[in-house]
Amino acid sequence: MGADPNGVRAARNSLTEQLVSMESAKPMPASALKITTYVAPEYPTRALERHIQGWVDVEFTVGMDGTTRDISIADASHDSYFRREAVAAVEKWRFEPRVYMNREIAQRSYTRIRFVQ
Repeated sequence: MGADPNGVRAARNSLTEQLVSMESAKPMPASALKITTYVAPEYPTRALERHIQGWVDVEFTVGMDGTTRDISIADASHDSYFRREAVAAVEKWRFEPRVYMNREIAQRSYTRIRFVQ
């Protein structure tokens, strides 16, 4: 009984792709990733003038090139403050790509950005 080496290789590659895909989709806190470029969000002038503080929970994907994409707001303390500024900041962040099974992978991530005076 011999195994077909091409079949074994194809099965191994398929399994590896599935494992990488599952790992990539599993959200990881941004604090667990190595950030290379951080841009602080701007405090909205209207919120500053009114002494309003708050937070925004942001979800995003870190690509294999370290850029952020698919940025979305999961939750926020206010409907009309901080959201746009949080997304604008995360768009400028850069990370070291995550390595899993000796491969660079895209990684789903999340963080809470706090706006305090």
